[in-house]
Amino acid sequence: NPYVKFSVKCSKGTYIRTLIDDVGERLGTYAHVVELRRIKNGIFDISEAISVDDKTTANVIQGCIIPTEEVIKRIMPVIEVDNDIAKKIANGYVMDLGINDARGITSKNKNGIQKLVSINKAKQTLRVFNYEDWK
Repeated sequence: NPYVKFSVKCSKGTYIRTLIDDVGERLGTYAHVVELRRIKNGIFDISEAISVDDKTTANVIQGCIIPTEEVIKRIMPVIEVDNDIAKKIANGYVMDLGINDARGITSKNKNGIQKLVSINKAKQTLRVFNYEDWK
């Protein structure tokens, strides 16, 4: 059988196709990728993926989308603020977090749903989200 199947755990910036070329060269022959499947990328895992075909409805896809608030909670600590502070941040107020690491800022909107307000770092607002909820 001229095929080899294996898994690689690597850091970002690794070129798998180049790795396969190098393996072929070390074996004194040629090698190429027939199938490449990424099973994990940072906080995302293939177990959370869905298969999309011609019969997959928009509702199914919509139901599988991970909300921004959940993604932010997975990658950085989150600070919850009250609605008044959320409105100030959305309109230009900069919270001094006293730390250099980025933090997600969340608050409950007028419907009581926890939403992402911004991502802040030190004395800087990097991005405001869901502006319509806070104006």
